[in-house]
Amino acid sequence: MESFKTKHVNSKWSLSGLAFVIPFIMVCIVFASKKITPFGSHNLLFSDMGAQYLPFLSAFRHQLLTHGVHLFSFGLSLGDNVTPLIAYYLLSPFNLLVLLFPQNLLPTTISVIIIFKIASIGLTTSIFLRRVYQSTSYSIVWFSTAFSLCGFVAMNFYTIMWLDALILLPLVALGIHRLIDKNRFDLYIVTLLLSIVTNYYLGYMTCLFSVLYFCYLIFKNSEVRFTATLKQSLTKIRDFFSASLLTGGVSAILLIPTFKAMLATGKGTFDAASFNLLPTFGLGALSQLEPASSNYLIRIFHYPSFYVGILVFLLLITYYYTEEIPQHYKNMSAGLLGILFLSMWVRVLNTGWHMLQQPAGFPFRNVFYFSFVCVFLAFEAWQTHPGKVLNDMQKLAVIGTAIGIIVLGKIGFFIDAKIVGPDFSSTITRLAPPIHLTLLTCLLIIIEATFLFLKRQTYTTLTIITLISFAEIGGNFFKSMYGMAFGNQQLYSKYFQIEYNQLDKLTDKDQSFYRLNNQSSLVDAAMGTKYNNYNDSLLFNYFGVSSYSSTLDNQTRDMLHRLGLFSKNVRRISSQGISPLVDTLLAMKYTNYPNQPSPMRNPNYAGIGFTTPENLATVNLSTNIYQNQLRLLKQLNAPAQTILPPTILSEQVTRSQENPTNYLHTLRLKVATTGPLFGYSSHVIYPSLRINGINQPPRIHATGHRYLMKFGSHRKNELVTISFASKHQHLSHNTQFFSYDEKKYATFIRSLRIRQFKLDSVSTPTHISGMATGTTKNKILFLSIPKETGWSAKVNGKSVQIKSVASHLMGIPLKQGNNAVNLTYTVPGFKAGAIISTISLLGLCLFTWQVRRKK
Repeated sequence: MESFKTKHVNSKWSLSGLAFVIPFIMVCIVFASKKITPFGSHNLLFSDMGAQYLPFLSAFRHQLLTHGVHLFSFGLSLGDNVTPLIAYYLLSPFNLLVLLFPQNLLPTTISVIIIFKIASIGLTTSIFLRRVYQSTSYSIVWFSTAFSLCGFVAMNFYTIMWLDALILLPLVALGIHRLIDKNRFDLYIVTLLLSIVTNYYLGYMTCLFSVLYFCYLIFKNSEVRFTATLKQSLTKIRDFFSASLLTGGVSAILLIPTFKAMLATGKGTFDAASFNLLPTFGLGALSQLEPASSNYLIRIFHYPSFYVGILVFLLLITYYYTEEIPQHYKNMSAGLLGILFLSMWVRVLNTGWHMLQQPAGFPFRNVFYFSFVCVFLAFEAWQTHPGKVLNDMQKLAVIGTAIGIIVLGKIGFFIDAKIVGPDFSSTITRLAPPIHLTLLTCLLIIIEATFLFLKRQTYTTLTIITLISFAEIGGNFFKSMYGMAFGNQQLYSKYFQIEYNQLDKLTDKDQSFYRLNNQSSLVDAAMGTKYNNYNDSLLFNYFGVSSYSSTLDNQTRDMLHRLGLFSKNVRRISSQGISPLVDTLLAMKYTNYPNQPSPMRNPNYAGIGFTTPENLATVNLSTNIYQNQLRLLKQLNAPAQTILPPTILSEQVTRSQENPTNYLHTLRLKVATTGPLFGYSSHVIYPSLRINGINQPPRIHATGHRYLMKFGSHRKNELVTISFASKHQHLSHNTQFFSYDEKKYATFIRSLRIRQFKLDSVSTPTHISGMATGTTKNKILFLSIPKETGWSAKVNGKSVQIKSVASHLMGIPLKQGNNAVNLTYTVPGFKAGAIISTISLLGLCLFTWQVRRKK
């Protein structure tokens, strides 16, 4: 008996080790073949990896190492609540690996994290299959590897915060088995809580799947009628939902602040079209069961990534043909798969699974739940020994069904193109796997089925099945990277260090509060795709304006956009479009220009804040950038005619020679004052912009969007010619030009500096204090901090109500004379979340105690 136990334990550990090591090695081989760091000079700094995940992990690393963790950060645009960003991006325990690498090697760290996460998916899947089916067969590794490198992983492995959900999913499912079979809730509670905490977005989906899987097991294990099953299982159902709700309640300390913050983003609005009953895809989706059917080029739009390998595909079909599996089991599993399929196919259900929002790119993020069910059903079919129990006709039927589905998927592409129309046809061309790939898939089906359905399996045949399956799965992962524009790790490491040292010297030299406008980034050259420096403030640890994340506060973004800054969508705000007034309002002290040895001092800086007339609080920004700046300058008591529009002497409109569908606009302007000239229009095709005959496109080519462009500095009465292409023959009232009088504006800045807020050196991002002098004319302290819920203010020890200035910046009412101003930030919803979490934790302890006592 002791010998048997030892052998069983050794088998268990060796099986778990293989389940981890095999996907680990496969990913390493693919990375090495693509020369991805740490196996080569390429890195994964493309798409959101370079624009978001790298800067977020960099800021996370910096805060942990400097012990400066705050829940409000001025590195997120003008300043924002950090809680939703932490909850969505940073709570994976794998992220602690960033502490082991220097900051210039963070892209290598990310590659290592991905490798370990994918390998961990294989490990937890093997644990689920071994424990649920009481098997130590090494064939488990086929199925654990298939799930660890399924279509969802192949298409989204660089979206690193989602992979934790796949690691935890098999353990959550195993926990549901334990609570049903043994009335033990510990594993389910812990893993469900981890799923929610590591990424609340996919954690929410795991909660939905848990309900479906629990119901599936309850009805699968009972062959009596529906109502009788409910009566028999009433206690289990009550306990399951009690444990689930209490577990969700424990995470309230994180979820409630996150939920409140997310309501302030652009995602707080709902699109009615997302809730219709129309299908989201057609028959062409069946082709996703083929290997190499998706790749990076179609990451924004593609069918659900159903791929789980041909082996799993064949055994899934076998599950419904074999007579060894009871029909009742087949009905229940078909119901579970059907519901999961409908949750992707019907738009309103798909929207519900994605937290009531249709995904903006990377669609069908819930497909891996479908893949997981396919994997364990395929394993159940394999356990019936299909080679022995299926007759020849059944084996042929499995092969015929598999090939028929693949062919139907191929035909489905052209049906989808006919139904959807010409806009979809170009996408179909990129989506459709070539015909030779379909033929190869059919050949692989025949070959794998031939070995799979042998009546007598030997080590040789099992080895052949293993090699074919792993080669196919690895090949699919390799091909999924087609079109990836890898970054250069050697350049990144070099340029990051240069730029970091440059900005770090500035931080050491100047300890005051200020923002920096980074117009130059050396690391651009090391990025695989266009890099717009949105999150450089987090990457290099300074305060800026730009930001790009799903948690961006929409009021801040909208205010900056109305002042002239570029905003591509509700997730992005750029520093492109800054004018002298915006420099002043946002405390922009330095600008980092290209090819400069160090950032240059901005003459328009007037500190973090200054006292102003109380009428400033009456200004609400409109969509007219010129009028907004004019009104703000007036209420700030700037000299009259600080900004003036030029005189448009002539305008010529001709057909563009380069593209006859466009119109070429040539405007001849007479500048009204000496200083910088600005203009804006949503009609400009930016690469075509010429100033006095010289092509001078702005840094961001945002055709179709509007932001404030600088056309250089000019003297009074100087003639300037501006030309650009446009889709429109007539320019609308949204096209305007104006100049700043640099002498008047310099006088205005000097008056503001006299009334500057004196910030205490002990101030932190969540506690700001200082002195301000109120007068009969200047009764409000303006601060370049967003007026977000969570801030409270005291003046001379008494609480005051914070006013909104320029639609979303702070105005603090002052008394005449010296005023001690104190601002404190408390995360909205934190107290309520803490109370709910505490009560839920106590309830969970009481619940588990009662369950154990009854047991």
